[in-house]
Amino acid sequence: MAYKRYFKRNGKIFGPYYYESYRDKNGKVKKRYIGRENPDENDNETKINTGFKENADFNDKMQKNDAKKLLNMVTPTNFNLKILIIMIAILILTDISFIIFYLR
Repeated sequence: MAYKRYFKRNGKIFGPYYYESYRDKNGKVKKRYIGRENPDENDNETKINTGFKENADFNDKMQKNDAKKLLNMVTPTNFNLKILIIMIAILILTDISFIIFYLR
């Protein structure tokens, strides 16, 4: 039988991680990492082999497409490039006008 463990690091909770206990040759209780999926739920499922490979290929393609979409996502910011360019142009023009009119 497996049990869950959660880890808390820097305020974030990671898990569940499934472990099982067993005894080694000397009788000490040790723990073994099983994985991220509950092994008790996996034992109850019956897998049916239909002989078709299309479903597996389709699922793999869908997962790859989802990963590509996540990588291509751009987080929106409140930064407006046009306003920045206008502000830089105004600063340059005021510097030029200052040089021309006041430093003669």
